[in-house]
Amino acid sequence: MILSKIINAVGAVKVLGRADLAVGSIAFDSRKVQPGSLFVAIPGYKTDGFSYIGAAIKSGATSILSEKEIEVPAGVTLVLVSDARAALAGAAAEFFDNPSGKLRVIGVTGTSGKTTTTYLLRSILNRNGEKTGLLGTINYDLAGEILESKNTTPESLTLQELLYKMVMKKLDACVMEVSSHSLALGRVAGVDFAAGVFLNLTQDHMDFHKNFEEYLGAKLKLFEMIKNDGVKRVPKVCAVNLDDEYAGYFTKKSKVKTLTFGLKENADIRAVDIKNEAGGLSFGLSYLGKVYGLSLKLKGAYNAYNAMAAAAVGLGLNLDWQIIKEGLEAVENVPGRFETYRSSTGFTVVVDYAHKPDALKKLLTAVREMG
Repeated sequence: MILSKIINAVGAVKVLGRADLAVGSIAFDSRKVQPGSLFVAIPGYKTDGFSYIGAAIKSGATSILSEKEIEVPAGVTLVLVSDARAALAGAAAEFFDNPSGKLRVIGVTGTSGKTTTTYLLRSILNRNGEKTGLLGTINYDLAGEILESKNTTPESLTLQELLYKMVMKKLDACVMEVSSHSLALGRVAGVDFAAGVFLNLTQDHMDFHKNFEEYLGAKLKLFEMIKNDGVKRVPKVCAVNLDDEYAGYFTKKSKVKTLTFGLKENADIRAVDIKNEAGGLSFGLSYLGKVYGLSLKLKGAYNAYNAMAAAAVGLGLNLDWQIIKEGLEAVENVPGRFETYRSSTGFTVVVDYAHKPDALKKLLTAVREMG
Protein backbone atom coordinates (compact mmCIF):
# COMPACT_ATOMS: atom_id res chain seq x y z
CA MET A 1 0.00 0.00 0.00
CA ILE A 2 1.32 3.47 -0.95
CA LEU A 3 1.03 6.10 1.77
CA SER A 4 -0.64 8.59 -0.58
CA LYS A 5 -3.74 6.39 -0.79
CA ILE A 6 -4.08 6.44 2.99
CA ILE A 7 -3.45 10.19 3.05
CA ASN A 8 -6.36 10.70 0.66
CA ALA A 9 -8.59 8.32 2.59
CA VAL A 10 -8.12 10.05 5.96
CA GLY A 11 -8.38 13.63 4.71
CA ALA A 12 -4.99 14.75 6.00
CA VAL A 13 -4.65 18.36 7.14
CA LYS A 14 -0.93 18.53 6.36
CA VAL A 15 1.79 16.16 5.12
CA LEU A 16 5.43 16.66 5.99
CA GLY A 17 7.61 14.35 3.93
CA ARG A 18 7.22 11.95 1.02
CA ALA A 19 3.81 10.54 0.19
CA ASP A 20 5.12 7.76 -2.07
CA LEU A 21 6.42 5.58 0.77
CA ALA A 22 5.31 1.95 0.96
CA VAL A 23 3.24 1.09 4.03
CA GLY A 24 3.73 -2.52 5.09
CA SER A 25 1.48 -2.45 8.14
CA ILE A 26 -0.43 -0.13 10.47
CA ALA A 27 -0.07 -0.01 14.25
CA PHE A 28 -1.35 2.16 17.09
CA ASP A 29 0.68 0.25 19.69
CA SER A 30 4.38 1.06 19.38
CA ARG A 31 5.23 -2.48 20.53
CA LYS A 32 3.61 -3.85 17.37
CA VAL A 33 5.46 -1.59 14.94
CA GLN A 34 7.48 -3.31 12.22
CA PRO A 35 9.92 -1.85 9.68
CA GLY A 36 7.84 0.12 7.17
CA SER A 37 4.84 0.56 9.47
CA LEU A 38 2.51 3.53 9.66
CA PHE A 39 2.18 4.41 13.37
CA VAL A 40 -1.05 6.12 14.42
CA ALA A 41 -0.66 8.19 17.60
CA ILE A 42 -4.05 7.97 19.29
CA PRO A 43 -4.83 10.25 22.25
CA GLY A 44 -5.75 8.00 25.17
CA TYR A 45 -7.47 8.32 28.51
CA LYS A 46 -4.46 7.04 30.46
CA THR A 47 -1.58 7.26 27.98
CA ASP A 48 -1.18 9.31 24.82
CA GLY A 49 0.10 7.66 21.66
CA PHE A 50 1.91 10.91 20.87
CA SER A 51 4.40 10.02 23.63
CA TYR A 52 5.35 6.81 21.81
CA ILE A 53 6.19 8.27 18.42
CA GLY A 54 9.91 8.11 19.19
CA ALA A 55 9.68 4.44 20.17
CA ALA A 56 7.70 3.68 17.02
CA ILE A 57 10.32 5.32 14.80
CA LYS A 58 13.08 3.44 16.61
CA SER A 59 11.21 0.19 15.83
CA GLY A 60 11.09 1.02 12.12
CA ALA A 61 7.99 3.16 11.50
CA THR A 62 8.52 5.21 8.35
CA SER A 63 5.32 7.25 8.57
CA ILE A 64 3.47 8.77 11.51
CA LEU A 65 -0.16 9.84 11.68
CA SER A 66 -0.80 12.36 14.45
CA GLU A 67 -3.04 15.21 15.60
CA LYS A 68 -0.01 17.20 16.78
CA GLU A 69 3.06 18.29 14.87
CA ILE A 70 6.43 16.92 15.95
CA GLU A 71 9.89 16.95 14.42
CA VAL A 72 10.72 13.58 12.88
CA PRO A 73 13.96 12.23 11.38
CA ALA A 74 14.72 12.52 7.69
CA GLY A 75 13.04 9.76 5.73
CA VAL A 76 10.03 9.64 8.04
CA THR A 77 6.76 11.23 6.87
CA LEU A 78 4.43 12.99 9.30
CA VAL A 79 0.72 13.03 8.39
CA LEU A 80 -1.31 15.52 10.42
CA VAL A 81 -5.05 14.92 10.95
CA SER A 82 -7.75 16.56 13.02
CA ASP A 83 -8.99 13.30 14.60
CA ALA A 84 -6.52 10.43 14.97
CA ARG A 85 -9.14 7.85 16.00
CA ALA A 86 -11.26 8.58 12.94
CA ALA A 87 -8.12 8.56 10.80
CA LEU A 88 -7.11 5.15 12.17
CA ALA A 89 -10.48 3.74 11.06
CA GLY A 90 -10.16 5.33 7.62
CA ALA A 91 -6.55 4.21 7.21
CA ALA A 92 -7.39 0.64 8.25
CA ALA A 93 -10.35 0.42 5.87
CA GLU A 94 -8.18 1.67 2.99
CA PHE A 95 -5.23 -0.58 3.88
CA PHE A 96 -7.43 -3.70 3.92
CA ASP A 97 -9.25 -2.65 0.71
CA ASN A 98 -12.58 -1.80 2.37
CA PRO A 99 -13.56 -5.41 3.17
CA SER A 100 -17.04 -4.59 4.54
CA GLY A 101 -18.05 -3.63 1.02
CA LYS A 102 -17.51 -7.24 -0.01
CA LEU A 103 -19.64 -8.71 2.82
CA ARG A 104 -23.21 -8.44 4.04
CA VAL A 105 -22.49 -6.83 7.44
CA ILE A 106 -25.25 -6.67 10.04
CA GLY A 107 -24.81 -4.65 13.23
CA VAL A 108 -26.80 -5.24 16.40
CA THR A 109 -26.94 -2.65 19.18
CA GLY A 110 -28.84 -2.35 22.46
CA THR A 111 -28.24 -2.70 26.17
CA SER A 112 -29.32 -6.35 26.37
CA GLY A 113 -29.77 -9.23 23.93
CA LYS A 114 -27.04 -8.39 21.39
CA THR A 115 -25.22 -11.70 21.70
CA THR A 116 -28.30 -13.91 21.34
CA THR A 117 -29.61 -11.86 18.41
CA THR A 118 -26.31 -12.19 16.54
CA TYR A 119 -26.38 -15.98 17.03
CA LEU A 120 -29.93 -16.10 15.65
CA LEU A 121 -29.01 -13.92 12.68
CA ARG A 122 -25.95 -16.00 11.90
CA SER A 123 -28.09 -19.13 11.91
CA ILE A 124 -30.59 -17.55 9.51
CA LEU A 125 -27.86 -16.41 7.10
CA ASN A 126 -26.12 -19.78 7.25
CA ARG A 127 -29.45 -21.47 6.50
CA ASN A 128 -29.73 -19.12 3.52
CA GLY A 129 -26.45 -20.53 2.20
CA GLU A 130 -24.32 -17.59 3.32
CA LYS A 131 -21.06 -18.46 5.05
CA THR A 132 -21.21 -16.11 8.02
CA GLY A 133 -18.70 -14.78 10.54
CA LEU A 134 -19.58 -13.42 13.97
CA LEU A 135 -17.94 -10.76 16.12
CA GLY A 136 -19.08 -10.27 19.69
CA THR A 137 -18.72 -10.64 23.42
CA ILE A 138 -18.10 -14.40 23.51
CA ASN A 139 -15.52 -14.64 20.70
CA TYR A 140 -14.65 -13.66 17.16
CA ASP A 141 -15.73 -16.54 14.91
CA LEU A 142 -14.45 -16.46 11.35
CA ALA A 143 -16.68 -19.36 10.30
CA GLY A 144 -14.61 -21.96 12.12
CA GLU A 145 -11.51 -20.03 13.16
CA ILE A 146 -12.22 -18.93 16.74
CA LEU A 147 -10.31 -15.96 18.17
CA GLU A 148 -10.41 -14.46 21.66
CA SER A 149 -12.76 -11.51 22.05
CA LYS A 150 -10.97 -8.70 23.90
CA ASN A 151 -13.72 -6.16 23.24
CA THR A 152 -17.37 -6.68 22.30
CA THR A 153 -16.56 -4.64 19.19
CA PRO A 154 -12.85 -4.65 18.29
CA GLU A 155 -10.75 -1.52 17.70
CA SER A 156 -11.06 -0.26 14.11
CA LEU A 157 -7.70 -1.64 12.95
CA THR A 158 -8.47 -5.11 14.34
CA LEU A 159 -12.04 -4.95 13.02
CA GLN A 160 -10.97 -4.15 9.47
CA GLU A 161 -8.35 -6.91 9.59
CA LEU A 162 -10.95 -9.42 10.79
CA LEU A 163 -13.33 -8.40 8.02
CA TYR A 164 -10.45 -8.72 5.53
CA LYS A 165 -9.73 -12.24 6.79
CA MET A 166 -13.41 -13.11 6.28
CA VAL A 167 -13.18 -11.91 2.69
CA MET A 168 -10.01 -13.97 2.17
CA LYS A 169 -11.82 -17.01 3.59
CA LYS A 170 -14.60 -16.33 1.07
CA LEU A 171 -17.26 -15.62 3.68
CA ASP A 172 -20.43 -13.95 2.49
CA ALA A 173 -21.59 -12.15 5.62
CA CYS A 174 -20.67 -10.95 9.08
CA VAL A 175 -22.96 -10.40 12.05
CA MET A 176 -21.54 -8.23 14.81
CA GLU A 177 -22.41 -6.74 18.16
CA VAL A 178 -21.98 -2.98 18.07
CA SER A 179 -21.33 -1.51 21.50
CA SER A 180 -21.86 2.09 22.55
CA HIS A 181 -18.12 2.33 23.25
CA SER A 182 -17.30 1.33 19.67
CA LEU A 183 -19.73 3.88 18.26
CA ALA A 184 -18.52 6.70 20.52
CA LEU A 185 -14.86 5.93 19.79
CA GLY A 186 -15.32 5.48 16.04
CA ARG A 187 -14.26 1.83 15.95
CA VAL A 188 -16.91 0.98 13.33
CA ALA A 189 -16.31 4.08 11.21
CA GLY A 190 -15.83 3.03 7.61
CA VAL A 191 -17.90 -0.15 7.95
CA ASP A 192 -20.53 -0.55 5.24
CA PHE A 193 -23.50 -1.99 7.14
CA ALA A 194 -26.25 -3.75 5.20
CA ALA A 195 -28.58 -3.82 8.21
CA GLY A 196 -28.86 -2.55 11.75
CA VAL A 197 -30.85 -3.66 14.79
CA PHE A 198 -31.94 -1.67 17.84
CA LEU A 199 -33.04 -3.93 20.69
CA ASN A 200 -33.50 -1.79 23.80
CA LEU A 201 -31.97 0.93 25.91
CA THR A 202 -31.60 0.95 29.69
CA GLN A 203 -29.08 2.46 32.09
CA ASP A 204 -25.58 1.17 31.38
CA HIS A 205 -21.96 2.24 30.88
CA MET A 206 -22.35 5.44 32.90
CA ASP A 207 -18.70 5.00 33.87
CA PHE A 208 -17.86 5.82 30.24
CA HIS A 209 -20.68 8.04 28.96
CA LYS A 210 -21.17 11.36 30.72
CA ASN A 211 -24.95 10.94 30.85
CA PHE A 212 -27.82 8.92 29.41
CA GLU A 213 -28.29 11.35 26.51
CA GLU A 214 -24.70 10.72 25.42
CA TYR A 215 -25.28 6.97 25.69
CA LEU A 216 -28.38 7.25 23.49
CA GLY A 217 -26.51 9.44 21.01
CA ALA A 218 -23.77 6.85 20.67
CA LYS A 219 -26.28 4.10 19.90
CA LEU A 220 -28.01 6.26 17.27
CA LYS A 221 -24.78 6.52 15.28
CA LEU A 222 -25.25 2.98 13.97
CA PHE A 223 -28.46 3.93 12.17
CA GLU A 224 -26.87 7.12 10.83
CA MET A 225 -24.26 4.95 9.09
CA ILE A 226 -26.71 2.77 7.15
CA LYS A 227 -27.49 4.31 3.78
CA ASN A 228 -28.71 3.14 0.41
CA ASP A 229 -25.86 3.68 -2.05
CA GLY A 230 -27.85 2.71 -5.13
CA VAL A 231 -25.09 0.37 -6.26
CA LYS A 232 -25.03 -2.86 -4.28
CA ARG A 233 -26.59 -4.99 -1.59
CA VAL A 234 -30.08 -3.57 -1.75
CA PRO A 235 -32.34 -3.61 0.07
CA LYS A 236 -30.78 -2.36 3.26
CA VAL A 237 -32.88 -2.46 6.41
CA CYS A 238 -33.11 -1.30 10.01
CA ALA A 239 -35.09 -3.21 12.65
CA VAL A 240 -36.41 -1.37 15.72
CA ASN A 241 -38.01 -2.64 18.93
CA LEU A 242 -41.22 -0.60 18.96
CA ASP A 243 -41.94 -1.49 22.59
CA ASP A 244 -38.84 0.36 23.81
CA GLU A 245 -39.50 3.93 24.91
CA TYR A 246 -36.62 5.21 22.75
CA ALA A 247 -37.78 3.50 19.55
CA GLY A 248 -38.86 6.79 17.97
CA TYR A 249 -35.32 8.16 18.07
CA PHE A 250 -34.11 5.21 16.00
CA THR A 251 -36.94 5.13 13.46
CA LYS A 252 -36.35 8.84 12.83
CA LYS A 253 -32.63 8.30 12.29
CA SER A 254 -33.11 5.47 9.81
CA LYS A 255 -32.53 6.41 6.17
CA VAL A 256 -33.46 2.99 4.79
CA LYS A 257 -36.37 0.56 4.93
CA THR A 258 -37.38 0.19 8.59
CA LEU A 259 -39.31 -2.66 10.17
CA THR A 260 -40.56 -2.41 13.75
CA PHE A 261 -41.14 -5.40 16.02
CA GLY A 262 -42.73 -5.95 19.41
CA LEU A 263 -45.99 -6.75 21.15
CA LYS A 264 -47.81 -3.55 20.21
CA GLU A 265 -50.64 -3.81 17.69
CA ASN A 266 -48.97 -1.35 15.30
CA ALA A 267 -45.64 -3.18 15.14
CA ASP A 268 -44.77 -4.46 11.65
CA ILE A 269 -43.73 -7.78 13.18
CA ARG A 270 -45.55 -8.88 16.32
CA ALA A 271 -45.28 -11.84 18.68
CA VAL A 272 -48.58 -13.39 19.76
CA ASP A 273 -49.52 -16.22 22.12
CA ILE A 274 -46.06 -16.49 23.73
CA LYS A 275 -45.45 -19.69 25.70
CA ASN A 276 -42.27 -20.00 27.78
CA GLU A 277 -41.87 -23.61 28.84
CA ALA A 278 -39.10 -25.90 30.04
CA GLY A 279 -38.62 -27.29 26.54
CA GLY A 280 -38.29 -23.89 24.92
CA LEU A 281 -40.16 -20.85 23.68
CA SER A 282 -43.05 -20.89 21.24
CA PHE A 283 -45.14 -18.09 19.76
CA GLY A 284 -46.82 -16.88 16.62
CA LEU A 285 -45.12 -14.22 14.54
CA SER A 286 -47.61 -11.88 12.87
CA TYR A 287 -46.47 -10.15 9.66
CA LEU A 288 -48.49 -8.65 6.82
CA GLY A 289 -51.74 -10.23 7.99
CA LYS A 290 -50.35 -13.75 8.43
CA VAL A 291 -49.26 -15.56 11.58
CA TYR A 292 -46.26 -17.87 11.37
CA GLY A 293 -45.61 -20.41 14.11
CA LEU A 294 -42.21 -20.66 15.78
CA SER A 295 -40.90 -23.23 18.27
CA LEU A 296 -37.53 -22.17 19.60
CA LYS A 297 -35.14 -24.19 21.69
CA LEU A 298 -34.18 -20.99 23.51
CA LYS A 299 -35.94 -20.33 26.81
CA GLY A 300 -37.22 -17.07 28.32
CA ALA A 301 -40.05 -14.94 26.99
CA TYR A 302 -37.64 -12.04 26.46
CA ASN A 303 -36.00 -14.10 23.71
CA ALA A 304 -39.13 -13.49 21.65
CA TYR A 305 -37.75 -9.98 21.11
CA ASN A 306 -34.36 -11.29 19.98
CA ALA A 307 -36.09 -13.70 17.59
CA MET A 308 -38.38 -10.97 16.25
CA ALA A 309 -35.35 -8.72 15.69
CA ALA A 310 -33.55 -11.41 13.70
CA ALA A 311 -36.72 -12.24 11.75
CA ALA A 312 -37.23 -8.55 10.95
CA VAL A 313 -33.78 -8.32 9.39
CA GLY A 314 -34.37 -11.49 7.40
CA LEU A 315 -37.73 -10.27 6.13
CA GLY A 316 -36.29 -6.84 5.37
CA LEU A 317 -33.57 -8.47 3.29
CA ASN A 318 -36.25 -10.43 1.42
CA LEU A 319 -35.19 -13.85 2.69
CA ASP A 320 -37.69 -16.67 2.39
CA TRP A 321 -39.80 -17.19 5.54
CA GLN A 322 -39.02 -20.90 5.70
CA ILE A 323 -35.31 -20.07 5.77
CA ILE A 324 -35.89 -17.60 8.61
CA LYS A 325 -37.97 -20.11 10.57
CA GLU A 326 -35.44 -22.92 10.17
CA GLY A 327 -32.60 -20.60 11.12
CA LEU A 328 -34.31 -19.44 14.31
CA GLU A 329 -35.36 -22.91 15.36
CA ALA A 330 -31.90 -24.38 14.75
CA VAL A 331 -30.23 -22.41 17.56
CA GLU A 332 -30.07 -24.72 20.56
CA ASN A 333 -28.37 -22.38 22.99
CA VAL A 334 -26.04 -19.43 23.31
CA PRO A 335 -23.06 -19.83 25.66
CA GLY A 336 -23.76 -18.18 29.02
CA ARG A 337 -27.31 -17.22 28.06
CA PHE A 338 -30.02 -19.11 29.95
CA GLU A 339 -28.11 -22.37 29.91
CA THR A 340 -29.97 -24.95 32.00
CA TYR A 341 -28.55 -27.99 33.76
CA ARG A 342 -30.65 -30.64 35.49
CA SER A 343 -29.13 -32.16 38.63
CA SER A 344 -29.36 -35.82 39.57
CA THR A 345 -31.44 -34.83 42.59
CA GLY A 346 -34.10 -33.10 40.49
CA PHE A 347 -33.41 -29.37 40.63
CA THR A 348 -32.44 -27.19 37.67
CA VAL A 349 -29.53 -24.75 37.55
CA VAL A 350 -29.70 -21.75 35.19
CA VAL A 351 -26.44 -20.12 34.10
CA ASP A 352 -26.74 -16.66 32.58
CA TYR A 353 -24.46 -13.71 31.92
CA ALA A 354 -27.09 -11.16 33.05
CA HIS A 355 -25.39 -8.43 35.09
CA LYS A 356 -27.43 -5.34 34.25
CA PRO A 357 -30.59 -4.54 36.29
CA ASP A 358 -33.00 -4.87 33.35
CA ALA A 359 -31.41 -8.09 32.07
CA LEU A 360 -31.41 -9.66 35.55
CA LYS A 361 -35.07 -8.73 36.06
CA LYS A 362 -36.03 -10.37 32.75
CA LEU A 363 -34.02 -13.47 33.60
CA LEU A 364 -35.67 -13.92 37.02
CA THR A 365 -39.11 -13.39 35.49
CA ALA A 366 -38.40 -16.04 32.84
CA VAL A 367 -37.24 -18.54 35.46
CA ARG A 368 -40.38 -17.99 37.56
CA GLU A 369 -42.58 -18.46 34.49
CA MET A 370 -41.09 -21.91 34.02
CA GLY A 371 -42.14 -22.89 37.54
